[in-house]
Amino acid sequence: MEILLAVAVAVVAVTGWFTSSTYRAKIREHTAALDQASRRVADAERQLREHATVGESASRGLAEFRQQMERQLAEVGRDLARANQQLKDVGGFVRARLSQDMASTRTAYAHRVLIAALHTERPTAAGRLPALFTSFLQQLPAPELFVDAADAFGIRSYRIWDSPDGELLEDRLSTLLRACPDDAPEPVSGVAELRALLTALYRTGPGTLQIGPLLAVRTRDSFTGAVLDVPQLSRLDRLGVPATATDSAAQLRDLAAGSVTDLGSWAQG
Repeated sequence: MEILLAVAVAVVAVTGWFTSSTYRAKIREHTAALDQASRRVADAERQLREHATVGESASRGLAEFRQQMERQLAEVGRDLARANQQLKDVGGFVRARLSQDMASTRTAYAHRVLIAALHTERPTAAGRLPALFTSFLQQLPAPELFVDAADAFGIRSYRIWDSPDGELLEDRLSTLLRACPDDAPEPVSGVAELRALLTALYRTGPGTLQIGPLLAVRTRDSFTGAVLDVPQLSRLDRLGVPATATDSAAQLRDLAAGSVTDLGSWAQG
């Protein structure tokens, strides 16, 4: 029931997030339109003053109109500030709730909340990497619950692993990761998608990929990956993923000593 509640909360919160985003976009459009109108008024006043063809009453009317525009702009600014605060509040609530469910379902088989994150040290939004990231998560499958952050350098989101046959997420990811450097037939679906994703990360990096307990790190000199067990993943959650790929690679070696897979020779071929 807890996981179902989390999903329900996420759906409501995501709806609120999109509503706030739409509201903010409309406010920005309105602000731009009002700003353009204000500039037109200013241009008209300048032209009228230059040609001295306007009387005092007309000038006063233009001044009053401009003041009205400025008051509307101020009101829009206050609405935008309120919308931004609402967006932060909604995001914070959902993030906290899903983080709790991620911790409480870490050992679950059928239903589990997980983090899916991709970060590179140079912009990747224009390349194929984000699409390959999404494609693999769809094939896993791990439907999206909430987008925590997204920019030109990557994305971080909460996902849900739902296994009707009770397969453990670590087992599925371990099978997929082991199969990537192997030319043998795919043992389970998703190998082709993970191969494409890891190859793209190798070419685009330095960068870090995390999908639940799966962690892959591309530095300038190496490319490694591992599937962490529950204690290792709990420790990673406490430590957090470092900002640089080099530090992430060192952290991965420390967390999963002896079980790290070298992906560099395979990826460069």
